[in-house]
Amino acid sequence: MREGMRLSPGDRLHGQYQIEDLLARGGFGFVYRARDLLTGETVAIKELFPGLVGDSQMVERFIQEARATLHLTHPNIVRTHNIFQHGDTYYLVMEYLAGGSLADRLQHGSLPVDEAVRIMRALCTALDYAHGLGVVHCDLKPANVLFDEQGEVHLADFGIAHVSEDLITRRMVTGTGVAMGTVRYMAPEQLEGERSDPRLDIYALGAILYEMLAGQPYLDFETETTPAAQMRN
Repeated sequence: MREGMRLSPGDRLHGQYQIEDLLARGGFGFVYRARDLLTGETVAIKELFPGLVGDSQMVERFIQEARATLHLTHPNIVRTHNIFQHGDTYYLVMEYLAGGSLADRLQHGSLPVDEAVRIMRALCTALDYAHGLGVVHCDLKPANVLFDEQGEVHLADFGIAHVSEDLITRRMVTGTGVAMGTVRYMAPEQLEGERSDPRLDIYALGAILYEMLAGQPYLDFETETTPAAQMRN
């Protein structure tokens, strides 16, 4: 087992998913590559940090927003397949994308203008669709922009999204005035607790576009206020 990894290759979840490897540590928990034993498909499974399970508001948000993303069926948005509880925590099963992230690509510097435009066009299309359904992502950043094997763009990780009541049919449980996201890409209004305005995502898109063209972030600090960062403090 790798350091910090709760699940090991070969472990089974929900009687259906077999863990193959640890992919990343995300904002809400670990992300694993796994095999769906019923379909044979490779999937990504996000595990809610066990330390957050005792926070009823965090669990409620994880479940309700995960349910809401099941309604997001767009070619440029990572598909959500399933949500389930196993043992002492919760899991979200998603489409697996093998092409890495925009963050990986930006480690090598700026992108050609035509490639940056192609990526932005896909992200704008995905967000226009999500916003039309009442979903504001709230955590747009290069690590949440993924690519498939053909290089097509997919927006991932709606884990701290604001989801309209119309979509989830009941009020979201959120901490009033609590800013969640990655500060480098957050609009000033989001730092003050705003989460329901689609313009938050537009600001983050601008920061991502700057980074793709300049080869360096629009802001030069790493401070995070995601649950993962809070867990590290």
